[in-house]
Amino acid sequence: MKFEASIGIEAFADDIWRVLTDAPGWTEWDTTIDDLIGDMELNAKLEVYSRLSPERAFKVRVLEFSPPTQMVWKGGLPLGLFSGVRTFQLTPGEGAFTEVTVHEQFTGPLRPLFKKLIPDLQPVFEEFLTCLKKEVES
Repeated sequence: MKFEASIGIEAFADDIWRVLTDAPGWTEWDTTIDDLIGDMELNAKLEVYSRLSPERAFKVRVLEFSPPTQMVWKGGLPLGLFSGVRTFQLTPGEGAFTEVTVHEQFTGPLRPLFKKLIPDLQPVFEEFLTCLKKEVES
């Protein structure tokens, strides 16, 4: 099970990266979350409170942090029984233009069980990217 969305943003990757990695600032522009607690840095632990499931935090770890092009989060159950890996990819283009892609892949032996519980993240990813674009370009 995989979800993915992309958007072009009229900005340099460094400018997008500053917004994307400012965890306390997310609640000011990202309408898909209620809170994001933690520091965006390699091996950091984050708690993400999504509007899809406000009653619980999604706990993830920053697996990769490669400014200003890629950040990877991973969360799930112990022993790899079920995990989700979310990747934020920034691809610089000509001038001040950057393609931003977010995708998430779910794996593990319990994936079929959880598949029924996970809502369609496609609209959420699209809304997130629209919010990021609006914040960066304003």
